[in-house]
This record gives sequence, structure tokens and C-alpha cells, in this order.
Amino acid sequence: NHDIIMRLHLVFEIYDGLYHIDMPDEKLYDLVLKIDDSNFRKIIPYIIYFMLRHAGVMFDPCSCANCSSEEDLYTVTKDGIFCSVCSADLSLTSCCDKESSYIIKCFGHSQLYRNLTVNRKQELQVLAALCAYAEQVLEKPLKSTKTVFEII
Repeated sequence: NHDIIMRLHLVFEIYDGLYHIDMPDEKLYDLVLKIDDSNFRKIIPYIIYFMLRHAGVMFDPCSCANCSSEEDLYTVTKDGIFCSVCSADLSLTSCCDKESSYIIKCFGHSQLYRNLTVNRKQELQVLAALCAYAEQVLEKPLKSTKTVFEII
């Protein structure tokens, strides 16, 4: 499927920036093997989250990046997820709507994430947020981001 292949370019570019050649990861391999036509919109963002978390660079999706609050986490930026109070105080603009922010928040709760449905709009917003964060972590732009967003 062309949709899956385009998204995998993004996954492998992030993988290349985070992992060393001698760092096998059975769980990541299993996740990639689970991708199919029915789940790619949901599993690709999770795989990117998983790689960032496994590399030790992912923000905590369950607490505010500024004050550590676990309430009202709806503002997602290239710096992490923020509560409504910090978002207002810091004049932050979210790259996701509330539903897509909730999807990112659910990354930290596998049971909640497992029960979610992710549509195209939400997938694009979540991928945009994760890619912006990955670019900051990797300290370079992701070449495949533009292509992926133009095609999907």
C-alpha cells in the first residue's frame, strides 16, 4: 500500500536519527510488522512515539512540560504538551485540536490508545506534532515530512 510506504519513510528517517545500527529492537520490529491497511493511521504515530520514548527523548504525554500538571493537557507544541494554564501564560498555540491532543495523551496509556479510532485529520495533526518534536530532538529537519504531508 502506497499510503503505508510513504509513512514508513518518515518512520525510518526518525529511526535513522535515533538508533544505532547495532541497536536491535524486537518490540519496534513487531510494531512495524503489525502495520496493515486497517490500522496504519493509528499505528504509525504510535511507532514514532515509541521510538522517541525508547531513545529517552520523548516528552511525558501525561503531564505538562512546564508545570507537570496532569489536568487539561490540550496544547501540543514542538516542545511538548502543556496544560491550559501554562498554555495561556506562555501564549502557546497548539498544532493539534483537542481530539488529536487527547490521542497524544493516550500514548502513555496503552489501554486507552488501543480503544481509540484515528481519522485522517487526527493522524495528520498528531504526525505534525510528533515530527516537529522529532526535528527539535534530532536538531535537523526531517526530509520526508514535506513529502508525506503533500501526499497523504
